[in-house]
Amino acid sequence: MNDNVAPFLIPQTHTIRQAMEQLEKTEEKIVFVVDEESRLIGSLTDGDIRRWILSDGDLKAQVLHICNRKSYVVEEGFRTEQVRANMLNGNFGCVPVINPSREIVQLLFWKEMFQGGDAIKAKRRLNLPVVIMAGAKGLGLRLSPVFFPSHLFRWVTGRSSKLLSTNFCPTVSIVFTSRSTTNPRSSNPF
Repeated sequence: MNDNVAPFLIPQTHTIRQAMEQLEKTEEKIVFVVDEESRLIGSLTDGDIRRWILSDGDLKAQVLHICNRKSYVVEEGFRTEQVRANMLNGNFGCVPVINPSREIVQLLFWKEMFQGGDAIKAKRRLNLPVVIMAGAKGLGLRLSPVFFPSHLFRWVTGRSSKLLSTNFCPTVSIVFTSRSTTNPRSSNPF
């Protein structure tokens, strides 16, 4: 097993709550339930957990009770095109590659198989000249326009702004910023 696989493995004795915490840490939608010898028992998705909760299931129950024991797996030496086709047909976001002992040696993520990316990409900041602000003051719907203090926006960003404000809801404003080539901060929208 490599280090990229370990965060996605959860022992069969862990609780569903622990599985939810692990799903949150991995930022993916799936973990794999394993036994004491790290052999695959099944998969557990965030959807499995939601369905368990909706059926009034106990969060202290073991993941062994709700995992999918018939999850799609491939063995080492798999054919990439066949795995892609099966991922498309079954709508699988992640497929484990197992060895003859049923230990997971690799995880094939959708992003890797179809977009050529890494399993977990760093989130990049979007450099867009639009800011959407939302907030409520308990006013509900109101028919008067909302005003944004453009001098405050210029103070924060160093750029001029043009406000497009909704005239039906005071809680949402969209600000389009202008880009200035002379402003040294123009490459950073915030």
